[in-house]
Amino acid sequence: MNYSDFQQVILWLAGMGSPALVMYILSWVVENWKGWSLLPHNVKFLLPMILSVLLTIGANVLLQYPDVMATIAPGFQLVVTAVFAYLASQKAYLTAMRGGYGKRFSSKSSKRPSVIEVQ
Repeated sequence: MNYSDFQQVILWLAGMGSPALVMYILSWVVENWKGWSLLPHNVKFLLPMILSVLLTIGANVLLQYPDVMATIAPGFQLVVTAVFAYLASQKAYLTAMRGGYGKRFSSKSSKRPSVIEVQ
């Protein structure tokens, strides 16, 4: 699936994508909130199902308005491209750090980084 294509994403959400998206959001974001862990088990069980159904209904309603979808699509593509660029930069940063890049600046014994002049 092309995640930058708004219509494909909405079609995915209108089908089986909503439960997957809700579960990812809950597992990545909400599980780390103290308030979520204090909720009763029934609430934590029913809330994802209710949110999935509402997201599916919303996606199906949005599919009925192609002019609205055409208006949203360019902004959606911009946001998705920015998010993917950020995620790619983080992956590249972690790869560089694992490879030893910048170690001379991160010595625990040094309070100030040293700059090495290249001639």
